[in-house]
Amino acid sequence: MSVINTTSNTVVATVDVGFSPFGVSVSPDGTKAYVVSANGDNVSVINTTSNTVVATVAVGSNPVGVSVSPDGTKAYVANFFSDNVSVINTISNTVVATVAVGSFPYGVSVSPDGTKAYVANVVSNNVSVINTTSNSVVATVAVGSSPYSLGNFIANVPLPCSTLPLKLISFEINSDLLLNHLRWQTANETNTSSFVIERSSNGSGFTAIGNVPAKGSGSYSYTDPQPLNGGVYYRLKSIDKDGSFTYSKVVTVTLAVNGNRLAVYPNPSKSVVTISGNHIATVQVVNNLGRVISTQTLKDATNPSLSVSNLPAGIYHLRVQTTDGAVNSVGFVKE
Repeated sequence: MSVINTTSNTVVATVDVGFSPFGVSVSPDGTKAYVVSANGDNVSVINTTSNTVVATVAVGSNPVGVSVSPDGTKAYVANFFSDNVSVINTISNTVVATVAVGSFPYGVSVSPDGTKAYVANVVSNNVSVINTTSNSVVATVAVGSSPYSLGNFIANVPLPCSTLPLKLISFEINSDLLLNHLRWQTANETNTSSFVIERSSNGSGFTAIGNVPAKGSGSYSYTDPQPLNGGVYYRLKSIDKDGSFTYSKVVTVTLAVNGNRLAVYPNPSKSVVTISGNHIATVQVVNNLGRVISTQTLKDATNPSLSVSNLPAGIYHLRVQTTDGAVNSVGFVKE
């Protein structure tokens, strides 16, 4: 894949991806690019800062089209020879659903609100409409002969001389034995109407649990009075006065099996994470498939830190054993 600087119109990087790259889509925040490899039957996930492949996701046969959802949590891949669409969770870089569509799907595009995905089927001469919540086809629209592509939806186009967009300076979570406390700080908050707090048990399907009115650039907080057991994921939906919105990064915390709450910070992290806790004897890093990546013996540590800079982007769990033999776990997201 060639990376072009659009100011100088020069190629500034070349990234090796899978065999026969066919389609590409960039995440809404610009941090990731997704390249489908038609003869490799996979998707290369590229970190746009380092211009390196950080993950490779196996999909269906002969993938040719790809589109990332507006919130950046899912990527939809049209598999030409499989007659289906692979749905990728972009946090864990895993296929979470496979949706049967028409014959020889080629182009794919996601609606601005993220509720529908549209797939052009070359041989069927139709478009499959996918409900992105149920991952099922809810309509089939007959069109002309051999439809190949779908244009990108255009939404929230700024008017000339518009104000600067809201800047989310920080978003973090702190926990006690009963509650999860979310805190965030903003700047350039000229047209912001409110913040919707959304929660998920798996990092994919999010539900609104609270709303905080905007007050101008500054600090905010929200407490989840009934946090879920196990891993809990949160994100912010920043809503403007014109109805447009953007999503924050995802943060997570885990309720340990013995009722005590462990926390890891910063979360997400790019290089180093710290575990808040006492009398920690060993820490194992476990990937989202359950495989132990590394084990660190600490004897009797308090708030230990460990490097995660060499881990590929995705969701991980820290399996923590204390000196009394109790084993708990806490999840984190590696950027």
